[in-house]
Amino acid sequence: MLSVTAVRAADFDVPVPAEEEMAGPDPKFTTATQMRFDAFQDVVEEVDSSIFNDKRHYDLYVLKDDKDYLVKVKNKNVKVKEYTNGCFDLRYKDIPNTVFCYDKFGDLQYYATVSNNGKVPFVTYYYDVNGVISLIEVQPDRYYSCVYDLRGLLVRYCRDNKWYSSDGKIIRKKVGL
Repeated sequence: MLSVTAVRAADFDVPVPAEEEMAGPDPKFTTATQMRFDAFQDVVEEVDSSIFNDKRHYDLYVLKDDKDYLVKVKNKNVKVKEYTNGCFDLRYKDIPNTVFCYDKFGDLQYYATVSNNGKVPFVTYYYDVNGVISLIEVQPDRYYSCVYDLRGLLVRYCRDNKWYSSDGKIIRKKVGL
């Protein structure tokens, strides 16, 4: 028996047509497929990596003064999204439409630019710490998104704040779910 998750993952991975095959929006394509086509056409391959200089490391938790336990860093200029695997995303209020993604040790893993002010639908472009494009995420509605590598292959997808690998295995979920 096929799992529902595996079927949904396969449904997201529709091949992107070549530009010469596409003469304007095709009514048989879903919004997600059309967005993915457009996202690959509009990609910027490199960004200025100087934006990362003061953001290469961020301690989300620090030792409490004179205590032996950690407390969360308070910073009113940063919005934090934590995940169950220990990684976290930061959005700085003074840098709109950007997300800095850190591993559980606080080291910057990648940087993302978000189109359309994050209002659905939107596309997110992920860049490595050298400013080179590595992944593209398409979010056609509030409930799911798909992340593709530069060859157009599905890497992972998100449904209801839970991330899955391309084969349908859960990778992480937002803390508090």
